[in-house]
Amino acid sequence: MTYAATLRVVSAIVVLVVCAGGSGAFMQSGGAKQASGAAQRAQPADADRAWVIALAAFRGDKQVEEANAELSRLRAAGLASDAYVITRGRATLVAIGRFDDPASKAAGDELARVRAVKVGEVLPFASAVLAPPMDDGGVAGSRPEFDLRTAAKEADGRERYTLQVAAYGAANPLATPTPAELAEARKASEQAAAILRAEGEPAYYYHGPQLSMVTVGIFGDEALRSPEPMSLSMLKSKFPHNLYNGAGMRSRIRGQNEKEMARSFLVKVPEAPGSERRRGEK
Repeated sequence: MTYAATLRVVSAIVVLVVCAGGSGAFMQSGGAKQASGAAQRAQPADADRAWVIALAAFRGDKQVEEANAELSRLRAAGLASDAYVITRGRATLVAIGRFDDPASKAAGDELARVRAVKVGEVLPFASAVLAPPMDDGGVAGSRPEFDLRTAAKEADGRERYTLQVAAYGAANPLATPTPAELAEARKASEQAAAILRAEGEPAYYYHGPQLSMVTVGIFGDEALRSPEPMSLSMLKSKFPHNLYNGAGMRSRIRGQNEKEMARSFLVKVPEAPGSERRRGEK
């Protein structure tokens, strides 16, 4: 199914329910639960107010312990010896570096270096992202670099799928949104993507004609194979549902009376702006 076609798919019978905890809390503020155990490496000064490169992000009651365990594993393997643990919003990250300007050459070079780290045939940090500080203006407003269409440029034709975890649209999901609802949906999706980025997730937003979506991760054709990649399985575990306007969505199973929570699902990454025109010129 193409991404454009996916935008038009809304279950004929939808019941909205408030999702308790889990991935339903994109827009909630507040830090993660405190867990026992301190970070094993002190974070750089002012890291809370800087952009950092997120190597991994953990959520849940044991996120601090899990992040520290991952940090220890990386250091024992001789990888990312200068990494540290930092809590951002509802997540705890294993991060590296600090940058005032994400567009700087230093930030770009370091991100490229980290993503290129190779262990055997594996690129363990291929999904690393620059994560903004929680109080950055981008969390409250639009950041074009989080637009899903930018992923098509970065993917170089190799990575083409992403996991949809949220959609925003009209209050009535079966109705065409008013201009005001559409504007609010676009704002909400951009804020949700920015918050997830600050929390270390490779999140994107995408604006369709009637819905705005939030997705995480970028995958190639391997995402369609069985067994699916571990990185995709981990994201599905973190974000099992496809939320609608911040709430869980129940849909009736075809041919049955039961309803189940709508699950997150893979969609194609849309083409970068101008790509269709360039192909036509060839």
